Amino acid sequence: MFRRHRCSRLGLGRGKLYAGNTRFSCIAAIDGRYSFTPAWKPPFVTELMPDDRCHLNGLAVVDQRIAYATAFKSSNAPRGWSERRLVSGVLMEVPSGKVVLDGLCMPHSPRVFDGQLYVLDSATGRVLRVEPEQRTAQSLVRWFAGPTNR
Repeated sequence: MFRRHRCSRLGLGRGKLYAGNTRFSCIAAIDGRYSFTPAWKPPFVTELMPDDRCHLNGLAVVDQRIAYATAFKSSNAPRGWSERRLVSGVLMEVPSGKVVLDGLCMPHSPRVFDGQLYVLDSATGRVLRVEPEQRTAQSLVRWFAGPTNR
């Protein structure tokens, strides 16, 4: 089930298990009736199709609700994220879809700890602490030398 739909980054909220569904460009609820049920999609994605439009891959749950999601690009074209993935990544607020940070380098794994938002800028190897209201981020640690010099 997960491999077929390319689900990743699980989160639990309001009694449901959620995953980033890269193939269908959405956050999906995992249930026993269907392989997945769409729970949220970014506003720039016009329809749910199995063509990986933005490579939505991560989610963060706060107070039992999905609060943030990451994607490699704000794209509505099939595999539209793949050409500029090293400079086009976004961190979005859910459910509004407002972009909190852009210009990220293959972002993954947004998490909130003690009220503070963090995201992995994976191709740079950096962990960022994010201030959503200011739309800024501070690099906390670089845990490996990624494929970019940023």
